[in-house]
Amino acid sequence: MKENKKHSISNWVDPDDAPEITPELMSSGVKMIADNRVSDKEFSNAVKKRKVGRPAQEKTKMLVSIRYDAEIIEYFKSTGKGWQSRINEVLAKYIASH
Repeated sequence: MKENKKHSISNWVDPDDAPEITPELMSSGVKMIADNRVSDKEFSNAVKKRKVGRPAQEKTKMLVSIRYDAEIIEYFKSTGKGWQSRINEVLAKYIASH
């Protein structure tokens, strides 16, 4: 069956046809927080207060440098992803039992 090109609509837009982002274009934007339109000052304050990254954990871990025998590391690595957490679990069980 032959396609009727007369009624075909292309929604594709060439990214090279996008306008250049200029300071004037950026300043014409509308600042929003959730579904609410806000002033430049309110928006700036919200951006400053925003925390980046993961939420803080109740119980955080410490970064340390420690040396283990090669066999220990090879064993835990062979158990797959999460091997460092498994070392942590083994040590925690040891502490609980002593």
